[in-house]
Amino acid sequence: MTTFDENSLKVNAKDPLDPNSNQAHQTLGDTLSVPTSQGDVKIMIRPRYYLDGAPRPRNIGVRLSGGADSAIMLYMLALFKRDINPHITLYPSTSLNPTKPYQVMFAKQVINKVTELTGVSIGEHLWAECDGSSVERYRESQGEFINEIVPTYKLEVMFNAETMNPPETVPHLMTDGRDPARDGKTNRNGAVTFARNAYPFRNFNKAAVKEVYDYYGLTDVLFPLTRSCEKLTTNPADFAVHCGECWFCQEREWGFSRLV
Repeated sequence: MTTFDENSLKVNAKDPLDPNSNQAHQTLGDTLSVPTSQGDVKIMIRPRYYLDGAPRPRNIGVRLSGGADSAIMLYMLALFKRDINPHITLYPSTSLNPTKPYQVMFAKQVINKVTELTGVSIGEHLWAECDGSSVERYRESQGEFINEIVPTYKLEVMFNAETMNPPETVPHLMTDGRDPARDGKTNRNGAVTFARNAYPFRNFNKAAVKEVYDYYGLTDVLFPLTRSCEKLTTNPADFAVHCGECWFCQEREWGFSRLV
């Protein structure tokens, strides 16, 4: 008889037609949905089961920058764990850029507040200082960090909070800071080692993220603890404020009509 190796991430990530994917008595839900004017934002994590039908734990990675998007994504995932499938463990991961070393500080604030608001225990906060010598090298270094923690912590899904760009009708955001890869809707879903990537906000812009905050009543509670500013600074005195001038500050202000 075919048996299932619970430690085989290669099997789990590819979601094959294995016995655990075909249990007849699946009682756990797999979707948390929030309505917005741009459509329903959904957190989807398929439950898995042992051969005897008991739920099997799943390890979920959460890329947490300390910004507004990743903060509300962690909150939604915590609600998913609390209300839908308690058999998952959430592992926030933060890539620290030494040219703007505030990400870990704000990520920890977010983790503490989400834990307080939901009562959910969050898994170990995984973070590392990455090489910030250039934009290209920082992206490579982030990938190296992710590819290290995925097999180490047996992460089956890695959630990313990337959003769609604001519409082209917002002229002051049609500048060099705009990332063309975020223009328009997409079915983007790439692979990181054995883990799948999930992008619940990828087809929604910052205005929809604001609606999710409003839906949960967190615009004055969680949002002020986040930081979206991308100004290069190592001065701790700068960390408490947004510069208001970089592209990401302008996007944040456009979406939320406020910076904090």
